[in-house]
Amino acid sequence: MEKNTTVLTNETYRLFTRKHPAFYTILLCEVFLALFGNTLFLIIVMRMKSVSSHMYIIMSSLSVADIVAALAFAETFIRDFFITSYSVQYETCRIATYFSSTAIGSNAVHIAILGGDRYLAVTYPHK
Repeated sequence: MEKNTTVLTNETYRLFTRKHPAFYTILLCEVFLALFGNTLFLIIVMRMKSVSSHMYIIMSSLSVADIVAALAFAETFIRDFFITSYSVQYETCRIATYFSSTAIGSNAVHIAILGGDRYLAVTYPHK
């Protein structure tokens, strides 16, 4: 019986750890667009009284969760790009993992709630 083994050569390691400025530039642009778009949406919902239905409240909550997720991942992107060697304390790593996992889970729950609301609106109109 053969064993499955994976060999990571130095060339493979260099390929996956090389810093690609274009990659990080695209990721940071996505983070800034997420921050700008979600902040703009929150400002519009707060200022306009005509969009104060339950659907917009849920979408505002989704925007806040998306901002937290963008900030949690932006810190990692920036640190990985500018700092070559770093160590993170255990507690700091746990807090960062908690915030990013909670934000992603919260986004999934919000999207499921929005999908359920739209399903009910289509299935049972005018109720």
